[in-house]
Amino acid sequence: MKLQISGDIKMLKTYNDVYIETYKKMCDIDRDTAHFEAREIVCAAYHKRKEDWFLYSSMYCVEYDPILIDDIIAKRAKNMPLAYILSEWDFYGRTFHITQDVLIPRPETEILAGKALEYVNAAVGAASVLDLCCGSGCIGITLALENLYATLTLADISQKALDVSHRNTERYNLSSRVTCRMANAQKEPPEDFQGFDIIVCNPPYITTAEMKTLDRSVRDYEPTLALDGGSDGLSFYRSILEKWAHTLSSSGRILFEVGMGQADSVVELMAAAEFTELEILSDYNGIDRVVCGKCPNKYWGI
Repeated sequence: MKLQISGDIKMLKTYNDVYIETYKKMCDIDRDTAHFEAREIVCAAYHKRKEDWFLYSSMYCVEYDPILIDDIIAKRAKNMPLAYILSEWDFYGRTFHITQDVLIPRPETEILAGKALEYVNAAVGAASVLDLCCGSGCIGITLALENLYATLTLADISQKALDVSHRNTERYNLSSRVTCRMANAQKEPPEDFQGFDIIVCNPPYITTAEMKTLDRSVRDYEPTLALDGGSDGLSFYRSILEKWAHTLSSSGRILFEVGMGQADSVVELMAAAEFTELEILSDYNGIDRVVCGKCPNKYWGI
C-alpha cells in the first residue's frame, strides 16, 4: 500500500515500524535506554497515549514524518535530555510540562511524594501543604490530585520555575486549591506562610565540587540553581531547618529528598534542630533518599 505525501511516494508504516526504526537509531546513542526512549519519542511525536501503545502499535501511521523523528534524535545525540526535547515528563503516573528552568522529575522523588501523601491522608481535616523549591510543581500537584481536600502552596525562588508550576496547576484544573508563590528557601519566609501541616522539599543538594563532574546531560542542560547545594551539599537543609520550621503547625511534618550518602547528616541537622520522630526511607535502588521528622515542640510551648 502506498500513500502520496508531499509529492513523494512512501510506503505506509505502522507505528511499530516507526518505533523499530527509531529504536535502531537510539541504540547508537544509548543502548540501555533505547527501547524506552524510542517509544517515548514515537508517542510524543504523534500525540499518542503511551498506555495505549498495544492498541495502536500495529495501525498504519498515515502522518509519518521521518524529519520530525530525526530532529528529536539529533538533539538527543547532543546529550540533551529527552524530557527537555519533548517538554514533558511523567511523574507518579501523570505527565507534567517541563522546561530547562526546572529539574526533570525522577523516579526516586516519587518516594518523597508517596511518604508525604501518607501524612496528607492522615491529617485531621484538609491538610495545608508547602512544596518548597517546587520546580515544575510535580510533587505538590501530585499531592493535590491524590487528595481532593488538601490545599497546596508551591514556592520557588525562580519566576520561570513558577511559570512552569503554574502551567501544570492549570493543566490539572487545580487553581482553586494550589497557589504558586515566590520564596527563597535560604531566607526568612513570607509573613503569611504559617500553619503548614506538611512541608515537602527537594532542595539543591549537589556539592559545588561535584557540579563539575556531573554527566553532561545534567551539567549542560539542567538548572544550576536547582542543583548546587553549596560546599557540602547541605546548605539548603540548614537554612530551611533554621528559618522555616516555625511555619509548621504543632503536629507538622517536614520531608526532604537527600542525595546519596547525605541521609545521616540531614538526620543529625534535624535532631540538632529538635525535630522528633525522625525517619529515613530508601529509594528503588536501596539508596537512602528521604528524611522526615516532626515539628519541634519548642515552637508551641510544649
